[in-house]
Amino acid sequence: MGSWNRACSSSLGLAECLSLLQRKFLHTPGAASGPPAFVFDIDGVLIRGETVLGSAKKALQRLYTRGGEPCYPICFLTNGGGVTEAEKAQQLSAWLGVNVRNNQVVLSHTPFRSLAKSLGSKPVLVAGVGKVAEVAREYGFKHVLTTRDIALAVPKAVPFWKGSPAVPVYFSNPDLLWAADFPAPRFGQGAFAAALRTLFALQTTGGELEHQYFGKPHRAPYALAEELLLEQAIQLGKLPASTGAEAAKPGRALPFGAIYAVGDNPKADIAGANAQGQPWVSVLVRTGVFSGEDGENDREHPADVVVDDVAGAVEAALHRTRSSEWHSLR
Repeated sequence: MGSWNRACSSSLGLAECLSLLQRKFLHTPGAASGPPAFVFDIDGVLIRGETVLGSAKKALQRLYTRGGEPCYPICFLTNGGGVTEAEKAQQLSAWLGVNVRNNQVVLSHTPFRSLAKSLGSKPVLVAGVGKVAEVAREYGFKHVLTTRDIALAVPKAVPFWKGSPAVPVYFSNPDLLWAADFPAPRFGQGAFAAALRTLFALQTTGGELEHQYFGKPHRAPYALAEELLLEQAIQLGKLPASTGAEAAKPGRALPFGAIYAVGDNPKADIAGANAQGQPWVSVLVRTGVFSGEDGENDREHPADVVVDDVAGAVEAALHRTRSSEWHSLR
């Protein structure tokens, strides 16, 4: 990562945060100039359970007009799901007091839209909490089954039996832990995935379950977020209309000064943002899974910057943006 990678806390102040961010871009060859963009995790960053964190509204107010419209390209990228993107956008709008649109939301299962091209006409079994069948149908899966459907149709049925053909399994969320409104982190879908893979191996004498993970820290949701941020930047007049086609060309850098990815889970949010490279900037907050002391960073997946909460993350990012714009005019 580099020697500039240190934790930034409220005790160090904005000057230290700005210094860390500036050094990152100074030591990154070919760093692009352009507007900033923001990608927010939800659980542990903006909310805990259904309680909106006090810093969340303060942070979003800095990025939206008084009328509730975004001033910058913004995405809400979460390993949560169980509802449609439209319903999650409505929830976020109500919680945060701003206008969140469908094209600003990437849920853990949003990348499953691409699977409908090859699996849309085949029977698909979906499992999970919430309106998973409704979500699947909206994505274009025409023959959706749930475990309840199977249990009602064939009460004695079992999901696997000897000699059955291999069925690929797609997990939308690899998170082992996530932050709800309980004081300690809770097990997520990643725990279920680990248990299912272990059981499959035991039942097949060491066989490997054919599976694929989507969701952070994997590439698919970040690719979707980049597309949505580009669309928003063009709609907001931050980038020319030709930018989308140019950015799609192989090897072209994204035309953002920085994409600030704010998260609370080092294994998902920070590892994923770090893997994307420039112009992604990982920002770790202490309001969720991670709760390190001032000056402390995660050892396994260190963030570019660590702050107390999402308001501190936005303030540091905007401060760096203002500083960069001022230097460009000198």
